[in-house]
Amino acid sequence: IISSVYNSLSDSYAKYIESLKNILQKDINYLHIVGGGSRDKLICKLTKDKTNIKAFAGPVECTAIGNILAQFKSLGLLKNVKEMRELVIKSFDIKEI
Repeated sequence: IISSVYNSLSDSYAKYIESLKNILQKDINYLHIVGGGSRDKLICKLTKDKTNIKAFAGPVECTAIGNILAQFKSLGLLKNVKEMRELVIKSFDIKEI
């Protein structure tokens, strides 16, 4: 049963990524899996394999991080999304799958 659930989820992710590529008419070169699901090595690997794109896992606490980043930006401590991304990359454990 667990295998069926995991395969169904990863198939669904691959399907929607393919749909997104068609809608945007752009390639998607990498995927960031965040939140609690990024801790699950099996779902991360299945998703990477089925999407056939470079994938990264983490950070786990992405909701709180996003909130903090928005506050930093509103206070003028960060200027743009590029600076936000750089801060996250330097501050949190993000692993290539």
